[in-house]
Amino acid sequence: MITKELVEIKKILENIASESGNILERHFYNKNLEVTIKSDKSPVTNADIESQEYIVKELNKYFPGVPIVSEEQSFKTNSLAISKEFFLIDPLDSTKNFATGIPIFDVSIAYVSKFSPRVGIVRDPINKTTYSSIESHGAYANEKRINVRQCQNLQDADLDLNIPKLPDDQFKIIALELSREAKKVRYFGCAVLEICWISCGIIDAIINHRLSIWDVAACTLILKEAGGFAYDLSGNEYTYDTLDKRPILAVGDKRISDYILNALKK
Repeated sequence: MITKELVEIKKILENIASESGNILERHFYNKNLEVTIKSDKSPVTNADIESQEYIVKELNKYFPGVPIVSEEQSFKTNSLAISKEFFLIDPLDSTKNFATGIPIFDVSIAYVSKFSPRVGIVRDPINKTTYSSIESHGAYANEKRINVRQCQNLQDADLDLNIPKLPDDQFKIIALELSREAKKVRYFGCAVLEICWISCGIIDAIINHRLSIWDVAACTLILKEAGGFAYDLSGNEYTYDTLDKRPILAVGDKRISDYILNALKK
């Protein structure tokens, strides 16, 4: 049975993510953005900050004392070790899309206990869609059950490929090999929504070279509950016990993951 506590957490997080999405949507259409560049050379906007401030305020109100780990705050790498439970939030996933007027971005909130996501919420404010999941109880889009699609051959697969940190020659080899075999290779610039799209059966797999757990904790829980899988690029199950940025391979059908992993190892 679903515990009442997790059901209540899910309801609260859905409401918070929805209102945070409204904040982002207002900034997106009003075009009143203030963009600065962080030390890692990634952009941050006043919309990121306002969204985060709202999420943190609401989480502290409903869950006082539970730690919050966010992209827009600084934390020591070992800070997770002292927490049995915590929230992982990304107040604006895909700031680059957002800041350049591309309407593919989201809000992501996960409740994590014992280093495993228990509740995951992703809000797509432009399409008014909330993806949600409670561990072991399925995945949903606007409360409608979702599932990955069957795709046993790479030739039938739609892939999303983003490996910017590999040497150019290696990237070209991998991209060329996968492009030859896959039905289509594309890149939307928003890993969280892309993983949710795998969960809905829209695309089949993504490879991303550098993501943090606040990026993927919510959406990978949704993916797993929809029947999909998340790995590192060595084929190990993706874990949530470090703040370090790491690669991820997310697939809907496990049968195509072996081919992709073999291509990445060449």
